Amino acid sequence: MFCFLPILWKAGPTVHTLQMTLLFPDVVVDQYGNKGFWTVVYNQGFEVVINYRKYYAFSAYKNSHGNVTSICDQTLPGWSHDILGNNWACYVGKKTTSVPPKHHVEKPVLENSLHKTNFAFLHKINNKSSSWKARWYPEYDNVPTSQLLMQRGGPKSRVNK
Repeated sequence: MFCFLPILWKAGPTVHTLQMTLLFPDVVVDQYGNKGFWTVVYNQGFEVVINYRKYYAFSAYKNSHGNVTSICDQTLPGWSHDILGNNWACYVGKKTTSVPPKHHVEKPVLENSLHKTNFAFLHKINNKSSSWKARWYPEYDNVPTSQLLMQRGGPKSRVNK
């Protein structure tokens, strides 16, 4: 459950508090019983549409020289507006129950390495999957890893485990 608090960019007084519950897979219900939908936007944040308003905020995080801490129960200051794009407001979201932060270290990209297909991994995937098959893309062999990384969105887009 998230509590959406409209704020000014410089910490001002809270004007209005709205409590919303995000349900699986994509339903949101506010404290008044209004229903809407929500969606995660890549791994960056999420959008909520409810009661003729849209809310968007990036997930909160801290980055200190490649040591990234995801603050899983808060958002950075976000914005909202009515569904016609008028009546803009700022807000922050905070989960009503605390969630521990997650930490990871960004790994450097090997700029000079060339991509080589791992056929053993490809076969392992295909032996486990019955509904689809992984395939070899020969045009990507011997392409610089840095170029492939940029094609998929750059170094900040990779998923860290």
